[in-house]
Amino acid sequence: MSERPTDPRLDDELREVVRGRDPGPAPFELRQRLLDIPERLEGSQPSRPRRPRAAVLGLAAAILLAVIGFTTIRYIGPGLGPGASASGAATSSPSAIESPVGVFDPTLEGPGISATDDLSPAIIVLPACAVLGLVAITGRGRRRILPAALAALLALWAVVGTFMPVTVGVHGWGPGLNVVPAPDVPGSAESLFYEIAPASGRFSMGLYLSTDGPLPLRIEGIESPSFDHRDHFLGMLWTAVWIDREPNGGMTGPIRPFQPFDMPRSGQSVWLVGRAGGCALGSAFDPSNPTVGGFQGIGDLEVRVNVLGWPRTVHLALPFRLVEPEPTSCLGPTPEASSSP
Repeated sequence: MSERPTDPRLDDELREVVRGRDPGPAPFELRQRLLDIPERLEGSQPSRPRRPRAAVLGLAAAILLAVIGFTTIRYIGPGLGPGASASGAATSSPSAIESPVGVFDPTLEGPGISATDDLSPAIIVLPACAVLGLVAITGRGRRRILPAALAALLALWAVVGTFMPVTVGVHGWGPGLNVVPAPDVPGSAESLFYEIAPASGRFSMGLYLSTDGPLPLRIEGIESPSFDHRDHFLGMLWTAVWIDREPNGGMTGPIRPFQPFDMPRSGQSVWLVGRAGGCALGSAFDPSNPTVGGFQGIGDLEVRVNVLGWPRTVHLALPFRLVEPEPTSCLGPTPEASSSP
């Protein structure tokens, strides 16, 4: 037998000595436990397929978060203030391109008008929350904390941006182009205005907007579902929005075409520009003797706003009525009336 502890033959000699000793029959329970021991541990194998799955989910979550970040920057990035100088949006009127900033052009069509609401970021946020949730479930230990926290923050952002109450109110108004107030009727508190533009002519109305909500509010424009079909629409129609030249809520006249702006705490005045219907009487109507065939009007507004990157639509009840006098019968606008002035 080797006497050196480092001799490699020592292990073999000890095995032979132990193997040669007979300990007697082992208990049945011990033999059964030895037989139940698997040749290969199964617990160490699942960790390998989890790693590619977690990596793919993590990459998907990173891509979705990047898209959400770019979308948010687009909506809540630096916007033009109400008094800033900017050119108008795309328009179908040739004179709109030639109109310098600061010169009111009622034939300008398009700025501040949208036929539909903006696409909601929910189509990105919901998949991102689902992917982050899967990453948290498949992760181990502290690796679950970060994706779970991000999913919770995204869900909170969505809830606040979507359901937090916001209000837009009208605290002042006034007639503009081709709009006159109706004579006061004793006992009536209604504010009534007549639109006396010629058939397919232009008119305008000023509004002083304000908000008192706790969240910052960005005004994106107004919705007019009929705007995309304006070439075939014969009724009254909003065609553009202009910003007032007074930055503190006064109404001194439009100065520039609409651009999205952050609503100041002092409020902001805008001017709604519309096109008269094809049956409008124009100057032939006498406001002091309003005896005509009938009237048509424009209802309340749907204002497109943005709250923390989430586009929403707020119903704005107008505190006045704006109506257009019409004759008893009208077959539609004449070619001269339907052309742009």
